[in-house]
Amino acid sequence: MRPPNADPRRGQATGTLAAWKVKPMVHNSDHRPPATLEELKHLIAKRHIVFPDSLERVARQIIERPELMAFESAAAIARHCEVSQTTVHRLAQHIGFRTFREFRLLLRAHLCGPWPR
Repeated sequence: MRPPNADPRRGQATGTLAAWKVKPMVHNSDHRPPATLEELKHLIAKRHIVFPDSLERVARQIIERPELMAFESAAAIARHCEVSQTTVHRLAQHIGFRTFREFRLLLRAHLCGPWPR
């Protein structure tokens, strides 16, 4: 007997949280996130990363004002971009980062330079 939320045409469950999981839109061979802000800008310019509307609003702010994303909280960024806090977190995942924190570290490195060893 199949579960009540199974889609018999696809052989998978529907209406589950797994269906809402964000998949990275980075179309490079090794699926790694960009290592620098310049690489991110290049991927966007070459349309290797394509954003839905709400994510694009946040992405534009990152390009124009990387200090906003690097040093503000996700809630503050969301208010500034007029999106939900979840959208800010989804943007980082969409680009290929596991967390918003990882994405912020990339932007901080861009603005502050590498940390001394």
